[in-house]
Amino acid sequence: MTPRWLKSGDSVPDQQGSEVHEPDMQWSRAPDAPNQHAALYSTLEPITSVEAPRAYEDAPEVHNPAPLPYSNLEPVAPEYDTPNKQFAPQLPVEIEPPDRSRGTAGTGRIRKKWLWIGVAIVAAVVIIAVVVGCVVGLVVKHGSKKHASSCRDTVCPQILAAAAQDSSLFVFARDQSNRIQYRAGTGSSWTTEWTSLPGGPFSSQPTAMSWAPSWMNVFTLGSGSSRNVLTLGYQDGEWNSTWVDMLEHSASSVSLCVLDNTLNDPSNASAGVMPGQLEQWVVDASSRQVVHDWWRGDVGNFAAPGAGTAWDASMGGVASSSAPALVCRGDSAETVHNLLIYDTDGALNHREYLLDGGWQDWENWGGSFVADPVVVMVGFERFDFFGIGEDKAMHHLTWINGTGASSSSMESLNGTFQSVPSAALTGLDPVRIDVVALGTDDSIKHRVLVGSSWTDDWEDLDVRGNSAPLVFNYEIVGGSPNITGIAVIGSDNELRFTSWETTTSVTSWAGLGNWTDAGGSLTTEYLEVS
Repeated sequence: MTPRWLKSGDSVPDQQGSEVHEPDMQWSRAPDAPNQHAALYSTLEPITSVEAPRAYEDAPEVHNPAPLPYSNLEPVAPEYDTPNKQFAPQLPVEIEPPDRSRGTAGTGRIRKKWLWIGVAIVAAVVIIAVVVGCVVGLVVKHGSKKHASSCRDTVCPQILAAAAQDSSLFVFARDQSNRIQYRAGTGSSWTTEWTSLPGGPFSSQPTAMSWAPSWMNVFTLGSGSSRNVLTLGYQDGEWNSTWVDMLEHSASSVSLCVLDNTLNDPSNASAGVMPGQLEQWVVDASSRQVVHDWWRGDVGNFAAPGAGTAWDASMGGVASSSAPALVCRGDSAETVHNLLIYDTDGALNHREYLLDGGWQDWENWGGSFVADPVVVMVGFERFDFFGIGEDKAMHHLTWINGTGASSSSMESLNGTFQSVPSAALTGLDPVRIDVVALGTDDSIKHRVLVGSSWTDDWEDLDVRGNSAPLVFNYEIVGGSPNITGIAVIGSDNELRFTSWETTTSVTSWAGLGNWTDAGGSLTTEYLEVS
């Protein structure tokens, strides 16, 4: 899928320098971040009930990396060993008469001298402590050090979601009661407080995508062992009142991409044809293989619930240990999918779907990865993969249409990380991709790919996180400058947020934007394929 903010007729250079001409895209305002999500057509019939949860022996477990805030155990008074005491008899003490002789000359002055020296040392120590305290306070101004990040000793998946709609950016997260909340704003200010969506509690982190001028959808999983895929639509400025049950038991959060039906025939937009086809992908709870469903614009419904059929399981073949990562390149008349997963050995696997050739063979690109893969589409002919290896370093690969990729295409970006990456396409001439992740010191790190060259090393943004950071680049209003922003859950489970007008003139993000506390009482729990 073409990046949401490309202007009509733009061309995108590939790595060899040749130009790839981008088709027109008039309607999209969605941010170009991996795995985002979309809006529900008004003819959907709301469900009145959700089938009773079913128990699955191999249902995935929900990880809670954060320490418990308190204990419900009754306090127990500590026990102390008391030794038996024996007392010596009191003996008469012989008291010597005081020495009346004259002391050595100068003894009093020497004692006073050492007394003043001691006072001076104590004062110096106090001053040094105050100075150090002030410096430390400045160093940690963007996050408290009250406790270590919940991502310590693991690699956190993405638990935040963002989508641009109605000239606003919507940020989604689960709260402490596992209900989904959102907050909307313009990038420079918030226009709503935290608002709960109906229903809940839910058992997975949300995903969301804007996929038409007035449509957006949020996806999550229901509670209980069945974990059915659920979606709620936002259309023409209003949320639907009920969630639609997608009738699929999932072992992963929902991954999304969109096929643009206006790419080959822009007149479709004015003819009332659905401007996009929303694709949903999950790991099936029973087979542990990827299955998918899609919104059918021509019938005004989701394929599986609307047609009474099961989700498409034709990908098959490889069991997944991660949520899938998707690239949708094309439209419903020229469908091209690129699917990436980690297999049960942690190796990166890729499969491509062509409308005239169906699913191609799985390709094993090797490696040993943890958590979930991340992809960024760069025009119709290219996508870039980012992942965290078992060595905690970040790895990168570029896939070019016609050239493909292999294990030899993988490069290490070094660093040590405790969250999945988040990456955004922020420039085209030359291509620029900015990537962030949470370092093992709990601080957000940033690095930039410009053309074919990376900046020398990871820069520390001096912001502590309690989750994987989310970076996005989006256009709020047509013709206005793009906005780049970062969101992360802070040490007190609040949302921390910053944004600025997208710039390609500088590669460093240190000092850009103004980090603010956006409030909220958010959970750091997440669902993970296991």
